[in-house]
Amino acid sequence: MSAGVTRVTTRAPGLDVLRVLGAAGVLVTHVAFVSGVVNESRFSSPLRHVLPRLDVGVSIFFVLSGLLVSRPFVDAVVAGRPLPPIRPYLWRRALRIYPLYWVILFVTLAASGAPLPGAFELLSDVLLLHVYVPSNAIGPITQSWSLATEVGFYLLLPVCFGALARVCEWRGVETASARRRAVALVLVGWVVVAFAFRLVVVAATTTFDFTSGGVDTRGAILTWTPNHLDEFAVGAGLALWLQSSRVPRVTRALRAACYSIAAAALWVASVALDLPPVFTGFDGAQTFARHGLFVLCAATLVAPSAFATAATSVRASETRRWWRLAETGALGSYGIYLWHQLVMTRWMGERGYRDFLAPFIPSLVAVAGISALLAAVSYWGVERPTRPLAAVRWRLDADVEVRSLGVAASLDGLRGLSILAVLGTHVVFLDSGDPTWSLRGGFLGVDVFLVLSGFLIGATLLREVDATGGVRLGLFLSRRGKRLVPPLAGFLVIHLIVALAVLGDAPREQLLQVALGMGFVGNWQLAAGHQPPYDMVHLWSLALEGQLYVLCGLAVWWARRRLDRTPVLLAAVGAAVMAIACWRVVEVARGASLVALYERTDARADAMLVGLGTALLWRSRLVGSRAARVAGVWGASGIGLAWIGAEAEARWLFLGGFTGISIAAGAVVLAAVEDGSVIARIGGLRPLRWVGRISYSLYLWHLPVYIWTVRALPDAPLVAKLVIAVPASILAGWAGYRAFERWIVGRPRTIGPA
Repeated sequence: MSAGVTRVTTRAPGLDVLRVLGAAGVLVTHVAFVSGVVNESRFSSPLRHVLPRLDVGVSIFFVLSGLLVSRPFVDAVVAGRPLPPIRPYLWRRALRIYPLYWVILFVTLAASGAPLPGAFELLSDVLLLHVYVPSNAIGPITQSWSLATEVGFYLLLPVCFGALARVCEWRGVETASARRRAVALVLVGWVVVAFAFRLVVVAATTTFDFTSGGVDTRGAILTWTPNHLDEFAVGAGLALWLQSSRVPRVTRALRAACYSIAAAALWVASVALDLPPVFTGFDGAQTFARHGLFVLCAATLVAPSAFATAATSVRASETRRWWRLAETGALGSYGIYLWHQLVMTRWMGERGYRDFLAPFIPSLVAVAGISALLAAVSYWGVERPTRPLAAVRWRLDADVEVRSLGVAASLDGLRGLSILAVLGTHVVFLDSGDPTWSLRGGFLGVDVFLVLSGFLIGATLLREVDATGGVRLGLFLSRRGKRLVPPLAGFLVIHLIVALAVLGDAPREQLLQVALGMGFVGNWQLAAGHQPPYDMVHLWSLALEGQLYVLCGLAVWWARRRLDRTPVLLAAVGAAVMAIACWRVVEVARGASLVALYERTDARADAMLVGLGTALLWRSRLVGSRAARVAGVWGASGIGLAWIGAEAEARWLFLGGFTGISIAAGAVVLAAVEDGSVIARIGGLRPLRWVGRISYSLYLWHLPVYIWTVRALPDAPLVAKLVIAVPASILAGWAGYRAFERWIVGRPRTIGPA
């Protein structure tokens, strides 16, 4: 396409640039504050007054949100059309805000040495409701208050415009011009509400003394959505203006005038109001003046680029020059906005800088660069993979052909990889507790097992629902018992004989472990303060799996008549997974033993629930083949890194890491059932499939064989123990599979297209 040819584009590079400028402004002002250059003793230039006022970037974000998010509602009301469907709208907004925020929130909690929040505070942080409790308004991520404000606006928008549409219909307002006036009146009402709210807050609170500590009640309340309705109203007003036929032509003179006004407003706010060099502690007059000038600055910055979107076409050459660069920056702006505080804190700490005495320029370059890198990684790893979910169907179409139980041998290969990872991490038992030669994070193979189990059980039960319309829980549990109990009973009998007759272990302890193992409750003994023998300690995961089978069965039985609303069920599963992740954080904050917490059902159920949710996704074809393949590669990469580097009691695992590993495993499972995918090809390797088929018996036998080898050869080198223990474990697993499993199970249990 030649440079002179034009083409229509819905993108506005100017708006993308403003997103980048908003995020950069907040980053710069935070680095300036922490480095101390906002203080006269560090930096005497008048620019020191401007640096703390670059948080005007938040006002830019609010005006942009008012413009972009409200525009479909404004257009619908003016045209007399139905409003955008509420549920998809809220779902898209939630996908835009929450996934990356949750990731960075839990990374921040894991990386911080500060005390963890309590249950109520954590829940409010997770849901972005923390600003409504003044003492918690500044959460683990300082700038997240603005996200809470955005969420309030997202909820207000459909309510307000829905009411307006009904009033217009009731009053018989039919012409577009009359409807525009009605919308304009509503937006004026937003401005009045914001002014009145601010007036009441200023009258009811006192100026905060930032040198005395305590809670800035005025500042906390002024983060609420009502205080910022005028900024959202400006954006919505621009959307209303664009809806008319009187949009001004964006000339260089218009841009220069608008940007000059914006610069003047920022300068006056910086130097003429005698504001303190921080973000709080303003008196009443300062509060109103600063806010008004910020609104003016943001409005005049956004307006020219907003008006430019009214053009029917742009030159292709201009699109090539600006669109790609601007879009790239915009895609990373949200990540930069969220990551930079953690990066800044870690940078200052690692460099050993004293408070407010760090070099500004080197710190700014480092924080900006590292934040941009993390933003790129999190965009490709979190934001982009969740984007296809925005188009999810909220009810399955009647003609959608659901998938059911079939053949996919690749899942046996995944099971084989997982058990090999567990064997690798348990090498530590062969090496007197020294983890040097063990696969440190291989214990996370258990989490992959749990996700696989949730997927297999969920798919099996869903097939039964599709075939019969119901779930026979008794028959399901009976089949699970036949699958688990005979190999376990055979193992326990042989283990008991060896332990008592050959090794001379105490019979009371061994009989206790047999009883706990057969009762599938052995995972709770650590919580009760009892340490089982190490050659029986691995049975905790089997107990956990047995308990979660019951949970999965009950969940599918409850959902059997609601499968046409699979997205809603997935949202419920997601909420349950998030609740368990938060509960784990609360327990860590309360000082629970990490070893005991690792094995507790209430703290580990999220893995199998993720597997169940994966089965729902797979059955209903809600995730496309390409998205599943890409997500599977990312998930496998994350799991591989965790297997190599994770520590058994690492804080980050208990603060969201286990949930992240489970979600990654769910992505790997989805990819494994896609024919021809990289994951399916790896999982389909014959040796891995063979190991996967004997994995249950191999899991039962490998740790006792390891321990018995050490007891028989305590002084032998590690290589000798490995040469004996690993083949012996595999041989015992194969024998257990042949003796106790194959004649009961008959054929491998796998998943695939029917």
